[in-house]
Amino acid sequence: MPIENCPQELIIEILSRLPVKVLLKFKSVCKNWYEIIKNPYFIKKHLQNNYESDDGHLLIQRFIPESGLYGFESFTDKTLANNLDLPSSVVVDPYLQNTAFARVFGPLHGLYLLFNRKDRFALWNPGTREFKPLPSHPITDEFETDQFYNEPPVVGFGHDPSTNDYKVAWYIREDGRVDTMFLLYSLRNDCWRELKLDGSILSKSNVWLNSSLHNSNTYWNGFYYWTASISHVRQLKIYAMDMVNESFLEIQGPPVPFNSLTICNGRLATRHIINLSIEIWVMDSMGFWTKQLTIGPIANFRYILGYWINGGIFCATNTRDSRLILCNPNEELRDLGPRGDSNVYIHKESLVSLQSRNSNKKENVSTDLVAPIRVFLNLRPRISCIYC
Repeated sequence: MPIENCPQELIIEILSRLPVKVLLKFKSVCKNWYEIIKNPYFIKKHLQNNYESDDGHLLIQRFIPESGLYGFESFTDKTLANNLDLPSSVVVDPYLQNTAFARVFGPLHGLYLLFNRKDRFALWNPGTREFKPLPSHPITDEFETDQFYNEPPVVGFGHDPSTNDYKVAWYIREDGRVDTMFLLYSLRNDCWRELKLDGSILSKSNVWLNSSLHNSNTYWNGFYYWTASISHVRQLKIYAMDMVNESFLEIQGPPVPFNSLTICNGRLATRHIINLSIEIWVMDSMGFWTKQLTIGPIANFRYILGYWINGGIFCATNTRDSRLILCNPNEELRDLGPRGDSNVYIHKESLVSLQSRNSNKKENVSTDLVAPIRVFLNLRPRISCIYC
């Protein structure tokens, strides 16, 4: 059957199952395909298909000892047969001049939030190669101190399903200051605004939100979750921000102590280390917690870095060369080499655009990925390309 005679529904179904790289090329085939691929319904359908499949691959932000800097590597072989010795490609290769302060949060629908120590955020879609520095907020000028920017930022990166908007929440509480600020960025409007905390659970002076462990993104089902510390209370609390109405609430945690939050197999989870073993509890949609698994004990265990397909967990050791260990249930531990200082992500590509919906503002979105990231992160000119 000639392609022009195919039903529109069939074309959409076929296209929605193709990789992003292919779809970007297919936008040039004809006007009809261009309109399909740019349509928000199609982008959502493509995203849903990707998240329902096992097409995700490993993305590692790792320390390069030879240069003293960081780079991003992509591994499409799900078996990791080469023990990470041969990356499939370098997704982006930004060698950071100041490695201690650049942070990457995500992924969320194929997007990543980048932060450097100079009050600068950016959004990045590796699939479409879009990179968008976010505007600054004048109120942060009050915090131009090394002490403030040396601390891990307390950030939330979430999605408002009611408006299909992506939001960045930034909780600011500096030592020595009584007041707390909560800034909220909207991609739809491309601007920051201050969210008033009066009367909320965050307005209490004895409450502190904690930064996400290893930059993990704990957004789930319309809410972003943080652990919270309360003065003179030993056990951590769980606080959530509703991304739709921008309110805060406390969530009942599991019936056991926990160290941190994460997203495991698409659900909010807590993790707890007991005698070098890892205990994972997950929360269902009704708010009930169940223990999902226990892995270990793991010799020289240091901390969890991230999760892999089929329930696998990446861990770092506290050995001198900091090994990266893959722990799969009912399988032997796999030593993937001296990459324990890495951040690991399961990356699933998406067509989600970084263009704001505010047509009156001039967009600062680039698809020439290398140059903007180099400027944003103050990078060296030496750089590898993506998808060569």
